[in-house]
Amino acid sequence: MNNKMFGPYSLRNLRPKSAKVAEDGFTATLLRNGHAVAQVDCGFDALEDDDREADDLVVEFLTQTEMDFFKTSVIQLGRGPETDTPRDERFLRDLAEHTYHCQRLAALCKHNTVFRTPTDPPGHWRQIRAPYRPALESAIRRRYQGTQLEFANHMGAGM
Repeated sequence: MNNKMFGPYSLRNLRPKSAKVAEDGFTATLLRNGHAVAQVDCGFDALEDDDREADDLVVEFLTQTEMDFFKTSVIQLGRGPETDTPRDERFLRDLAEHTYHCQRLAALCKHNTVFRTPTDPPGHWRQIRAPYRPALESAIRRRYQGTQLEFANHMGAGM
């Protein structure tokens, strides 16, 4: 899932935390070109550790060199305007969200035909509860004749 907006970085073993522990919390392994470079832990149980904010993001890089390379890469990738949230934290949260949605979409595509039209809201996909087949795609295209359709089933690992 090497997406241009995230450069050489991706996440593996993304595990969301339950809402009881931390809303929007997760743990993951940060990869650069497919190789592990850091462990990421976002959110925790505030009752367990009073010294941290409930939305703290902890990134433990394997080496200082990897951390420096990461910070430089995030600046070069130019992830949007400056806000109160540090750029590298926004990058990791965006990467986690992107990874989560791609995994969810890939899981849907295993047993369903998933597509969208240009008028569908961003992130919204239509689902037909039947495995993808070229004949089914043709029938859907006939039904939405003249409309540009995007099939998630075609996206594969590049989602």
